[in-house]
Amino acid sequence: MRTFLVGLVLMCSCAPVSSVVSHPAPATAKTVVLQGGDIPDMRKCPQSDPWAALMLQGEPEMLPAGFATWSDLKAAGATEGWLSLYADSEPECPLLLGSAAPTGRLVYTAVIKFKSSSAAGASFASGSHTFPVAPDFAGRFAAAGGIVTKGASTGFGDNSAVATISNRGVPMYVAFWQNKSFDAVVYADNISASEATAAVNRMNGRIH
Repeated sequence: MRTFLVGLVLMCSCAPVSSVVSHPAPATAKTVVLQGGDIPDMRKCPQSDPWAALMLQGEPEMLPAGFATWSDLKAAGATEGWLSLYADSEPECPLLLGSAAPTGRLVYTAVIKFKSSSAAGASFASGSHTFPVAPDFAGRFAAAGGIVTKGASTGFGDNSAVATISNRGVPMYVAFWQNKSFDAVVYADNISASEATAAVNRMNGRIH
């Protein structure tokens, strides 16, 4: 009996188990854009962060032709944004803003966080007029002979579209989607479908 009581005292005197649950930091546009390792063996372009900062200062040339300006995005409810640029070869990074075709992989991503999921959904549904995707990009890709997939069949949610096409002999992949209060886009040259899908899933997984 004495042994049992000693054991009971020891059990009851143990330090209580902490019930504190750690929560991940809120997702931001900067943490959701493509990161190192999302697509193996690609290098972050040195222009990436400076161009993102210029975009937020209203420099539309930091976005491919036809994209909305940061002031347009803010008017639509955007609260923050960021872009990232990765390439196989750093000398090819500036080709994002040029007309020459890259010989290696070149990937541009942009993410905009809105004040609410409804604002993000409205931006997506607007035909991309208020997000950094040229207006009606899916329709233009289809008209040019590209393959366009929309909605849940993309694997990225109901508000999503994926387009693939060969442009100047270079395979191009574009994904545009909404997840919660975020809209995101991936433009990728010379990327396989499996690499692109994995990158989008990694970006999507950081939205919480």
